[in-house]
Order: sequence, then C-alpha cells, then structure tokens
Amino acid sequence: MLQVLCRHSPRTADERLFVSKEEFRRWCLANEIPTVENLLEVSCGRVVSRLTEQLPAADLFVKPTNLRQGKGTSRWQYLPSAHGHHYADGSGRELNTSEFEDFICQTSLEQGRPYIVQPALMNHETLRDYTNGALATVRLMTVRASDQSSQPLMAALRMPTGQAIADNFDLGGVAVPIDLKTGTCGPGIRKKGQLPPGTINTHPDTGAVIPGLRIPYWSECLALTCRAHDLIHAQVPVVGWDVAVLEHGPVIIEPNHLPCHNLAQMPGGFPLGDSPFAEIITLRLRKAFLTRNGSA
Repeated sequence: MLQVLCRHSPRTADERLFVSKEEFRRWCLANEIPTVENLLEVSCGRVVSRLTEQLPAADLFVKPTNLRQGKGTSRWQYLPSAHGHHYADGSGRELNTSEFEDFICQTSLEQGRPYIVQPALMNHETLRDYTNGALATVRLMTVRASDQSSQPLMAALRMPTGQAIADNFDLGGVAVPIDLKTGTCGPGIRKKGQLPPGTINTHPDTGAVIPGLRIPYWSECLALTCRAHDLIHAQVPVVGWDVAVLEHGPVIIEPNHLPCHNLAQMPGGFPLGDSPFAEIITLRLRKAFLTRNGSA
C-alpha cells in the first residue's frame, strides 16, 4: 500500500532523501538534523565527493547506497603503524589509505553500485553491552496525517550479534520492543528460527539483561524524528528512521519510506491495523483514488 501511495503522490524535490544518502546528508545539514558524515562518496569506480583531503585515523564503515538489509556493508578497523596507518576488515586484508580508496573504487566498479565511506560510530555507554561491538540502532517509525504534525508510531532496538557488522533484523539481529512513553525495552526476539519466535532476555554474546533497559536521550529521539518528518515536503505518511544513540545524543543514520512491517509488528506483537497507521493509510488511499463523483 505504501508503494502504491508513493507512486501516486505529487512529485517533490526531497523525494531523493530516501534513495540518495549524500542528498539526505545535505538535507540534514541544511535543517540542523544531526546525522553521520559521508567521508567519501564513490560511483562508477571513482570518488565523486570527499569531505576531507585525508581519511581520518579512525574506524570506518562502508556501504552501498542502493542496497538494503545491511547487504554489502563492511567495517574497517584503524591500525596505527610506524609508517602511518592501515585499515583492516577482519578477513586478514590490511590496506593503507591510498590502497583503501582504490579498493572501494574497484568494488564500486565491479558491483555497479555507488558506495559511501562513513566513520564507524560508537553507541552510548549504556548500550555497549547490548552489541557485539558493531552499532546498535533504534528503528523509530513516525506517522503523519495530511495537514497534521507527525507522531511516533512504534520503536524497536536492533542489536547486532555474532560476527555481524550490522544490526539488521533480517540477518539474525535481535529486535527489542521499546515503550514509546518511557523508552524502556522488553524481551527481544529473532526473526530466524522457529515460529512463533521465543523471547530473548539476554544478549546472545554479552549476556546483558535486556528487559528493563532504558534508552538514553529517549525524549530527544522522539522529538528529533518527528521534527525531521515534519520538515519533509514529500507526502510520505510513514517513515522508519534509523537512529544511533551516541554519547552526545541521537543522530539519524537514514530514513526509510517503505519501512519493514515485520520489524514494526513482531518484536512487541504490535498490530499496525490497530494503530493510527491503518486510518492514515486508508484515508490517503481514498484521497488518491476517488473519482470526480466521489465514489471509489
């Protein structure tokens, strides 16, 4: 239904926020929305955008801009040395700065996809026991009716596990429901395995107890995502925001205009049909397809 609405909504310039990570970054900068910087943008085998002359002496995260579910991503660890520094991806590959850029350009050319290089972020101290070392993010879904302000609809914390470098629910990560009023987590689940899925009360790698965990800066997370949705001119009724909660506060990683319905409903048994989502989508569909005489 969201795909149908997107195809039949009036075209706006900011539609590309959902398909271009570089345009989303620029939009965030213009609107004072905290987000992660794109250090490099690579397309067709060459660097097309560069934030700084040299890559930083820090861990890096690489991902294609037109794939979903964490596919094609890689994390590179910064390794200082007597002759500068290298980046290692965990497979035994170590590259200096020049070799690293050449490798990303070559990957872009071979895969036929644009890639971006970002600094690898670190979660707020409260959340670090709930990851395998990779970044855990909050999926916060907001909904907006016509001529109304946005409101939060649901939230889940995605926890990376095992050897995964991303926290994607479809790739084995743990998804944990978050109470919208308090920011408190309940027991988690995994999508893969038996159905219905059993509850997970501790992080599989660290053993940290999940129920009762409170997300830092929760009111800021809600305010940030609702403000961002209100600033979008495109008639997008629902947005799934990927939010990283860092030591200094929340930042938006990216927006999703076709957010995963499984991630919205499965962790807390939250039925979208019993939420404002159903009413707003129904009204939007009727408005889009009503004939001139008022009949559907």
